[in-house]
Amino acid sequence: MADIDVTQELPLPIERPRPVTSGPLGWLRANLFNSIPNTILTLAALYFLAVAIPPVIRWAFVDAIWSADSGRACRGAGACWAFIGDKIRFIPIHPKAVRLIEEYLRLAKHGRAEDGSLEDGPLFRPVKNNRSGTLDKHLDPGSVYRNIVMKYARSTGIDGEVIGVCVHSMRATAATNALSHESDIAKVQEWLGHADISTTRMYDKRQSRPEDSPTFKIRYE
Repeated sequence: MADIDVTQELPLPIERPRPVTSGPLGWLRANLFNSIPNTILTLAALYFLAVAIPPVIRWAFVDAIWSADSGRACRGAGACWAFIGDKIRFIPIHPKAVRLIEEYLRLAKHGRAEDGSLEDGPLFRPVKNNRSGTLDKHLDPGSVYRNIVMKYARSTGIDGEVIGVCVHSMRATAATNALSHESDIAKVQEWLGHADISTTRMYDKRQSRPEDSPTFKIRYE
């Protein structure tokens, strides 16, 4: 007689999957999704990044200006990378001077008009023209030296025989004048746009004045 196996097969207990505790998913679960408040904050942060990052990418790369001939070409909707690394100077200007400059730009039709359009009128133009009478043109660089630099130089007693009278020498004179009136050399450096303060010291011409020489400080009894 054959043996009959009457052993009843019992179902195995169902094991729940163990939570991931290692790897990137484990880190996310342990730090960002370990509670309901953290989960809400994480989802809110992801939503904010999804909304904020695309406009930044569009501004920085898609609509960016990578090459330009002048600063006015950078007045677009994107970032301007054309002049990164160039030397840009920021100087304090009196509010009254700002208003006068804005009024001058408006009359010269140079810059942005009231309707938002860009105007390309000559920035520096003559105040009189004995030849043709036309003032709506660019100023001749030679006339800047003749009619402005030398005009004001002669008004102070400096004639054309003095060597070195130019726009750059007036810049050095302005720096020396500021330092002579107890202006901080660090402020003068920022004012002139110098990267190194040693360059500002080269603009200081106080040591070249004869009356400041030690020779004239000696007293003979």
